[in-house]
Amino acid sequence: MKHTKEKTRDQLERTNKGLVITVIFLTLMFLSVLALGYAGYLMMNRPVDPVCNACENHVCVNRSELAITIHLAEEDFIHRADEMEEVITADGGDVQIWHTFLEKLGAAKVVLEDKDATQSEIDNALLELRTAHMALQEYH
Repeated sequence: MKHTKEKTRDQLERTNKGLVITVIFLTLMFLSVLALGYAGYLMMNRPVDPVCNACENHVCVNRSELAITIHLAEEDFIHRADEMEEVITADGGDVQIWHTFLEKLGAAKVVLEDKDATQSEIDNALLELRTAHMALQEYH
């Protein structure tokens, strides 16, 4: 009889260990599925363009490149406006290049902030700002 009780107890312990392992495995699987589901939810509900303000007609335009170019142009030259104008003037350069750059930078900012701007307007502002920026960099 002792032998049968010990055998039953061993089987019960193995069964309990198997159940614990199964519960742990199922819990980990559930948490994995939950995490993947949440990650999928985040991916589906993120904006395509962090600078994009989808307008009422649901046309989303890409403003990121223009925003980055404006930022880089400001970092490059706006903080050194006096220095740049002096360098251009000292080299006998045309100060109009500096003024054109500032004009194109201002126009690009207006287009960037215009929530009704088309992709074509954004692309044109980007091209004009980059052209003016490159012309100005020749004096840098």
